[in-house]
Amino acid sequence: FCQEVTRRGLRFAWTCSSRTDTIDEEMLTAMVQAGCTGIYYGLESGSPRMQRYMEKNLDLNRAMEVVRYTTALGCNATVGFIAGFPQETAADLEETFSAVTEFYRAGASPVYLFRLCPFNGSKLHAENKDNLFFDGHFLDFPLPPAVHQANLQLITGHPDLFSNYHRVVTPHLDPRLLQGMDEVAPMIDILKYPILHIVAETGSLLALYRRWDQWARQRHTPGASHLPASYGTVQEFLSFLGELQTAGMVQSRHLSDLLRYETIKDDFRRADFAEPPTPLAHLETACTAPPGLEAGAVPRLVEQARLVDFNYDIAAVLRAIRTGQALPGPQPTTVLFARKSAGNTVTIKIGRQARQVLDLCDGINTIAQIAGRIAAPADGSQPVTPAKVTEILQPLVQAGAVRLTRQG
Repeated sequence: FCQEVTRRGLRFAWTCSSRTDTIDEEMLTAMVQAGCTGIYYGLESGSPRMQRYMEKNLDLNRAMEVVRYTTALGCNATVGFIAGFPQETAADLEETFSAVTEFYRAGASPVYLFRLCPFNGSKLHAENKDNLFFDGHFLDFPLPPAVHQANLQLITGHPDLFSNYHRVVTPHLDPRLLQGMDEVAPMIDILKYPILHIVAETGSLLALYRRWDQWARQRHTPGASHLPASYGTVQEFLSFLGELQTAGMVQSRHLSDLLRYETIKDDFRRADFAEPPTPLAHLETACTAPPGLEAGAVPRLVEQARLVDFNYDIAAVLRAIRTGQALPGPQPTTVLFARKSAGNTVTIKIGRQARQVLDLCDGINTIAQIAGRIAAPADGSQPVTPAKVTEILQPLVQAGAVRLTRQG
């Protein structure tokens, strides 16, 4: 298939699922050349014992190599794990949670963590059909109470038809601990950098999840929602991580910056800005205006943009966490946050000159006036010209952070 797509010169993007023991570097290279942009690898468990139990028998070290090679080719690798098998122990669960962090560091994203659902017709369902139970929880759109209750009755009354909503008995694991995993995995993906940083210090993602489960249950009233008490929002998870730091359970000079960075990103995700994002086509037209007009253009930092100062180079910190390298020392850095579209936040590291330019982007000063108001560099280098201001602003305009209008 890949060879034929490449031979014909066809151009389209596609994704797929694969086992890690049926794919190699040659196949991956051919797939990416043929337009593959993402692969889902269902690993199911980070425990070798559970790999044997479910008869999947994957070599997790080989799986790690496959994921690294996938991402090195520029192809996104998504990894999925499952917990809640009938024979699973706390030690097995610890290995699976550890594997989640290891595959994140290998470049996979997202890394899903699902609670086991025994589908009707599977061997697991046949072996456990007399021990299945429905705990009243299922993921769905918000529904009116009457509709929700009707759904509960259908699921409870037809376990064979709705087997994917039922669970198996786990003698060695607390089912309440497993209940919140479906929801915590997306939050781990959103907040992976501070979480990986904390886990590197504390040593256990499962221990962190246990603390979160207890924290969330203490703050949520049972029965107030059809969702489990262990569920929560990204905002709540950030508060939880901040409390860990305040209590001295995490000793890190970098964590404050990381949590502030992620909090601002979450604010942007949830914000309802009055000013709609500027269409990129319009911005690109403004950027490519006739040269004689550029110096008279009036730039303005849009409402959906925010300049924030940090104690550390956040980009370097994130890179060090992802690769497992030593974290950098203090280096004051400015980051521009901009919302390109709903739910899509762009972050850009801003240098000294760019910060000076942006501080003057008030919707009044023209590009030429901005250049004239910036003092000549103390190191004797060339003063800022309108052309330099335009060069600084162009990527920011294209990112949707700056809007250009014409004077008059």
